[in-house]
Amino acid sequence: MVRPLICCALLAACASNSPPPDVSVTPVSARVVTSTGSGVVDLSRSAETIGVPIAVSANPDTVYVALVAVYRELGVPTPLLEPAHRVAGNEMLRVRRRFGGAPMQSYVDCGGTPGQPNAETYDMEIGLVSYVTPAAGGGSTITTTLSAAGNDPMLGKDRQMRCASTGELERRIVRMVRDRLKLG
Repeated sequence: MVRPLICCALLAACASNSPPPDVSVTPVSARVVTSTGSGVVDLSRSAETIGVPIAVSANPDTVYVALVAVYRELGVPTPLLEPAHRVAGNEMLRVRRRFGGAPMQSYVDCGGTPGQPNAETYDMEIGLVSYVTPAAGGGSTITTTLSAAGNDPMLGKDRQMRCASTGELERRIVRMVRDRLKLG
């Protein structure tokens, strides 16, 4: 009888002390083909996918419930839901022009010409994942990663371009969680 209780306690302890998410920068390559098709340039650079951690003064379980509600409010389906690890997100969200009621250029930078940013005309594939972890001094930390790639619909899916996060969506998610929890 005692053995099952000890196992449950150990599992609960492991779940609450799970390691923080891996939000390291990883190398990626971009391939540029010249307009004549005769030249190819491969560029190596760091990925734009960086976790943006922001503190919230509420316990992690409460923050996680609010986070999932914020994803719903933004219209983000969440096939990635792991309540035991407080993870929510979507690793393959397809978006065009607007996201959560705002222009795509507010959240990602894909380059472009003055007055015509590519984020506004490209078909976007976005990975958006948030993790809630206990903060050292109490409260919680929400770490959100946003990765994005865009395709010019005129050129097809073979010419995908990595796009950089502006950090604004990550901050908006935390503002919405704080508003939902009335933390100001």
